[in-house]
Amino acid sequence: MLSRATAVRSNALHFKLTDNVVMKPAQARVRKLLILLVLALGQAPLFAHEIVLPQIVEMQIAPQGDALVVGLKVPAAVAGDSSLPGLLKGGDTAALEEHLRIVAADIARNLDIQEGETTLPQPAATVRRAPDGASIEVELRYPYRVEAGGLSARLNAFSSKDGPVRTDARYLPRSGREQVVGITGPAVRVEFDPSIPAALSTLATRGLNALFEGGDHLLFLVCLLLPMRRPRSAAALYAAAGLAQGVVIALYVARAPMMAPWLPGAAMAAASVIAIAALQNVARARMRWVVPLAIVFGALSGWTFGSIADTSAQFAGAHRLAAMLAFGLVILLGQLWLGAITLALRTWLHERGLPDRVVAMVGSAIVAHSAVHRVMERAPGIADNGWPGGERGVEWLTLAWLGAMLIAAAVNAASRTPARVHSS
Repeated sequence: MLSRATAVRSNALHFKLTDNVVMKPAQARVRKLLILLVLALGQAPLFAHEIVLPQIVEMQIAPQGDALVVGLKVPAAVAGDSSLPGLLKGGDTAALEEHLRIVAADIARNLDIQEGETTLPQPAATVRRAPDGASIEVELRYPYRVEAGGLSARLNAFSSKDGPVRTDARYLPRSGREQVVGITGPAVRVEFDPSIPAALSTLATRGLNALFEGGDHLLFLVCLLLPMRRPRSAAALYAAAGLAQGVVIALYVARAPMMAPWLPGAAMAAASVIAIAALQNVARARMRWVVPLAIVFGALSGWTFGSIADTSAQFAGAHRLAAMLAFGLVILLGQLWLGAITLALRTWLHERGLPDRVVAMVGSAIVAHSAVHRVMERAPGIADNGWPGGERGVEWLTLAWLGAMLIAAAVNAASRTPARVHSS
């Protein structure tokens, strides 16, 4: 009996030693892989973008009697006539008047103001040199029926080789509050005082655009689902992040002046959280540590979505609340759909026999690389908002944080993580 027990213990010891021998090469491969990834991340160029302020076109639209009066103040550099800045500073009045007449006609054509689907008749135009000597003032008077609806214009049809152009338009109806619209980038047709269906459609479209612009939420979603998770765990993470996101979007829209100054810091912190989530994948963090991180990221990404929602609210006219609900609903449902697709793809890869640990490690390294770039790109925004030490201090702080993250990742990956520790 004694000899049999001794044999059992001997066999168990033999299997344990054999397992250790088998595991050592695997651990060595993991260490080598991590070292290569760290070196690759270290060699990646880190840079920050220079911030260029846009040139502003001021515009005011108001019905007056039987006419629609459109007034604009346009910087000469964006008026589409390369000789105009020099003429404004020179003394050739006849040449200046001829160029101003052509520029005013071109501006009226590009505005393409419509009532419904019908373009308004050619306006009577008045144009003159602005007091600052670097801009022109244009007044366009269109025949217009006050009771007509569906008024729209093509805004920001300007360009400049010196940087972006922004059009700030104010629509002053006879009744109701004014509508203020600011457009930067390509020309966009804007409807003034839109109907409820038009407002909901516009905000839903803008929500979809924000969702698919490749923002932080897509990186974080991929990072969460790189480890194999049960559908119940994935749903819990979505609920935690989605709830925090929805609350912060609502807070931003309600308190935009208070929250807007903190947007650059929130954007940089959101990118940092993505890198931390990647580190959790490397360290095989338990679910109880992943959920709080999802809540934090949901709040930070909600800050960015809230900023987009607040900017988009200008297109809703008098239907701001309904349009904001449509925007938020599109964001939350869209992320749920993307998460379901990502989870299905991850399950498919698992069923095809692709090693889960390799997928999590390599995918997390790629996501962390993108997150670090986002952190560095957003550092100037924080510096411009009064960060102590300026941009240089932020860059050094970020590099120190990055070094600490990489060291922590290396230590966690090189350590022998118990087999019972899983991500979900």
